[in-house]
Amino acid sequence: MIRHGGMLVGALLVCSACAATAPRELVDARVALREANESEASILSPLELEQARTALERAERTHTRGNDPATVRDLSYIARRKAELAMVKSELAVALEPHELPLPGREDRPEQKTDSSSARLDRSDEDAATWSMQTLGRLGSRAVVSRDERGVVVTIAGYSLFDAADYTLRTQGELTLDLLAGALVDDADSRVIITSYADRADGSEFETRLARDRAETIRAFLNDHGVPNRRVLACAGRPTGSGVEGWASDRRVEIVVKPARATLSCE
Repeated sequence: MIRHGGMLVGALLVCSACAATAPRELVDARVALREANESEASILSPLELEQARTALERAERTHTRGNDPATVRDLSYIARRKAELAMVKSELAVALEPHELPLPGREDRPEQKTDSSSARLDRSDEDAATWSMQTLGRLGSRAVVSRDERGVVVTIAGYSLFDAADYTLRTQGELTLDLLAGALVDDADSRVIITSYADRADGSEFETRLARDRAETIRAFLNDHGVPNRRVLACAGRPTGSGVEGWASDRRVEIVVKPARATLSCE
């Protein structure tokens, strides 16, 4: 009898240890929320941070009950995502503060508000391009920002935005586009062309349709985040490379930012 009792106690201890082991999603959510709480997001992104806390609390309660691991994972994902968004939005708010980003040619006049509507309406196309380069440069390593005859070009690797053969945005892609949308909202005079490139040299119907759907997905995301559709054109690009290396270069999205008077058209 004592032996059986010992076995029962041991089994209960094993089960208790299993229940106490948090899934990876829950651990990641805890870390993300802790980092967000220790950042400026606690001041600059209170709504997203509160949503993250609420989701994590629900995940913790569900995990403690131990009867619904799928819900724990889902709630943990939501908590982590909201915490990450809180941090991204706070970083963007700091990066785009007017005193940190003066208009070209106005650096010697600190007494004027450099981001006022009247000042920005007077910009030349050259100044507009310089402003866009500075603003979009805040994307950092998430994208490559350059300039050519088309305008200011933001190039983003396709795999960072979408899974293979899919046009649903990945979490990493949403974070990048959230930063981009913030920059485009701030640069309200600009117009935008989104070109998603297919990744096969034969330009098959499937790849062309996928490229177009991806461009429309990005356009819809920007519209939902304050960049109206009337400012944005979505296009499917034609493959330009050949062989494995060429196809790899075609797996990208290019977002061209143009001045207000520019005509938008797919090439």
